Amino acid sequence: MRICRFLLLFLHKKQQQRFIFMHRILSLAVALLLSVSMSSAKDYTVSKRIGSSEKLSNNFVNDILAVRGDVWVSTAAGINKITGLRSIALKSAGVTKYPIENQKANGIVFHKQSNKIFFGTEVGLYVYNLNEGLVQQLSAEDGMPEDNLNDISIADENNVWLFYSTGKVFRFNCNDFTAEAFMPELKEKIRCGFFDGNRTLYIGHEHSGMSIIDIKNNTVTRYVHEKGNEKSIPGNNVRRIYVDKQHRMWVGTEHGMALFSKEKKEFYIVRHPSEQCDDNVYDIKQMNNGELWVASDYGGISIIDPEALRGNVENLHYSD
Repeated sequence: MRICRFLLLFLHKKQQQRFIFMHRILSLAVALLLSVSMSSAKDYTVSKRIGSSEKLSNNFVNDILAVRGDVWVSTAAGINKITGLRSIALKSAGVTKYPIENQKANGIVFHKQSNKIFFGTEVGLYVYNLNEGLVQQLSAEDGMPEDNLNDISIADENNVWLFYSTGKVFRFNCNDFTAEAFMPELKEKIRCGFFDGNRTLYIGHEHSGMSIIDIKNNTVTRYVHEKGNEKSIPGNNVRRIYVDKQHRMWVGTEHGMALFSKEKKEFYIVRHPSEQCDDNVYDIKQMNNGELWVASDYGGISIIDPEALRGNVENLHYSD
């Protein structure tokens, strides 16, 4: 099954159009959240759209996170908490160097042990303490970069990993707010990052492929697209690295999604039944029924059921 079209709202500023899907509308996000609980349904509809008319900071949404009944939304112009259908813009308390209002927000992650939500923005890291109901920016005065923080990944019960677009990677302590910079600093721009919970960082780059970093030995292995090699990474612009419930790793690029075999160090590209579909992948999520929903630029959502393929990685394809 493939949903080939859905509504896109365009930014008012022409120069921001190149981020069209990255700042996707919340109606898509709500549809995905609602579908998580569906284990067998094959028809999906949007039951409610929440946008600027409902006081959402911006109609272009970068990330969403559900925490204890509330939905946190990062947009191109601020962060919102949605309770029911009520949207409340997050505001900085007191005097702040860069108030969180109107900041372009990127990734969101909830660290359960510390009961804090971490937001990546164009000016760095913000932390929301659920116990206190207060948001705090970690700026240069706190020893943190004031750079574009693209992605955040859980490290362990005390820390999260921070991935900055400039190539900086930090391990940040959620309790005492201290940070350890990963050395050496990467020269390539970072789009996304993922930590496997053991000793390996997976980093997606802007036009430079994917890096795999062994944090114990400080070794870096780079994967870039090789023309003529069908088992190389399909593209060098890596926007999403996703590990499903069966511990399979999926890599989304500007030229499609692939299953990565860590043992064989090979990529198995997922094919479309129709070559007319768009392959510029922006996000990947797994539903309760095991299906992977793959969001692309102008191609809508493609769906693949990995279990139905019965391990045939040489012939991966999306559902009709």
